Amino acid sequence: DSEVIWSYLANTHHDVDVGPDGRIYVLTHELVDQPLEGFDNLAPPRLDDFLVVLSPDGEELQKISLIHAVAASDYPHLLHTVSAYAVADPLHTNGVDLITVQDAARFPFGQAGQILLSFRELGAIGVLDLATEELVWATRGPWIGQHDPDILPSGNVLLFDNYGNFEKSEGRSRVLEFDPATMGIVWQYVGSAKAPLDSAIRGSQQRLANGNTLITESSGGRILEVTRRGEIVWQFVNPVRGGEQNGKIPIICWAERVDPDNLDPEF
Repeated sequence: DSEVIWSYLANTHHDVDVGPDGRIYVLTHELVDQPLEGFDNLAPPRLDDFLVVLSPDGEELQKISLIHAVAASDYPHLLHTVSAYAVADPLHTNGVDLITVQDAARFPFGQAGQILLSFRELGAIGVLDLATEELVWATRGPWIGQHDPDILPSGNVLLFDNYGNFEKSEGRSRVLEFDPATMGIVWQYVGSAKAPLDSAIRGSQQRLANGNTLITESSGGRILEVTRRGEIVWQFVNPVRGGEQNGKIPIICWAERVDPDNLDPEF
């Protein structure tokens, strides 16, 4: 029988990561009425995001206001360019990844122990330093409404670009690999007219050991694995469909390839 070992009762959302020491890095949000000085374009009240660090047994160790981290950084202009529809949810942070020692060795914009974040409504990804609570690096690129940035062994970044393909016949979404030093696109998967890639929200990807990429097309209820040449190796399409009456599709939030050797054989 399963049992709850501990719980953290906060408005957690979107993403979580666990460090090698068992510490947990999670996003939370809450409504805030207090205006942010110098940013009158933001709506009161607004939904503010926080990065929370938990101990392995669920004790809150640190809580950082991400909107204040952005406002006090070298990138405050990002908050001045929030779209009108998002002024009450100006960050919509949707990704959190601990930068490992291996990541930092190849990624010159972050150090081990810092956090890679994705801010959907800013159209930006950035690096947060936990010790100083500062946003030390941020960038925008040729993506719109992005999710799930991952640092690859090469130092490149892989992410799900929800709107960057602009409603083309291949679908509005794509997966991008880019070089953060040059901002050049190294690789992309854009689907095809016969099998479009289209997820207006959510979406994720995972670069596999064999060089292929596992993609979660959340809104389409589909998981697919593609080669570097863009060939679909296999795919799973949720067979449950709403039909002609409502047309709804059960989403798949996120999928990950798991090494069976990492699983407890008792389960």
